[in-house]
Amino acid sequence: MEGSLEFIEEEGIGLSPGEIASALRRSVEQIVSLLDLAPAGRLLRDGVQVVLAGPANVGKSSLFNALLEEDRAIVDGEAGTTRDVVSAAVEKNGTRYVFHDTAGLRVEAGRIEKMGIDRTLQAVEKADIILALFEREAQPNPVEIGADDAVVLSIMTKVDQLGNGEAKGPEDVILTSSTSGQGLPDLWSALQATVAAFHIKEAVAMGVVLNERHRHKLDQCRLELGLLLEEFHGSESGEGPGPEVVGTILSSILSQFGEISGRVFSEQLLESIFSRFCVGK
Repeated sequence: MEGSLEFIEEEGIGLSPGEIASALRRSVEQIVSLLDLAPAGRLLRDGVQVVLAGPANVGKSSLFNALLEEDRAIVDGEAGTTRDVVSAAVEKNGTRYVFHDTAGLRVEAGRIEKMGIDRTLQAVEKADIILALFEREAQPNPVEIGADDAVVLSIMTKVDQLGNGEAKGPEDVILTSSTSGQGLPDLWSALQATVAAFHIKEAVAMGVVLNERHRHKLDQCRLELGLLLEEFHGSESGEGPGPEVVGTILSSILSQFGEISGRVFSEQLLESIFSRFCVGK
């Protein structure tokens, strides 16, 4: 594009609107593919955040201990024993899981217990995977569990206390017993299948680990390229905007790409980098 502007009289340098639109379309598709890998960077750094949530006394702490294979959370038959978020990490098949045991969700809670429920809901908002626990005889949970981006796995607990005919559930429900260990292999399989959809292995294989700054810049470039592409599609003549306009916009977008790759340094970028380090002698 710059060549066509610089050497106007030369033949064979310019690009047709169709070629430009095709290149823009391919670039947008490639950026979208990279953005699909963006969550993998955080998951590699911080681990997969798995929150156990459900009514009081449903067996969250017992399942939490069973998954960790150690007694980290206090287990008691009295409802409301867990009043704060208890977290612990475990490695499984090359993936780091961070499990969060939370306070039981119920309407009839005291002041201190309500504070624990508030922390439960905060943990749910940051979860990658939510284990929504319930018992066969339990009433529907009056407190809604919601997270826009999290994957929710439904877990029926204490199935060892049910008869053979009762220990059944829908196909998408995992039946578990923290006492006997029933269903734990199925739960781990479901967790691993869920994590596979986060593209962690693909990101590692490609050598692409994006941080939040990378993701933000890529998203900006995707939007700007998409708007430029719409200009070509929206032009009645099919010619799109003039080369001067396209060249200026592309130059700005390439500058943003350069900030991701390290070819371009802005004062804001340098300030962001050096604010994280103590530069001595």
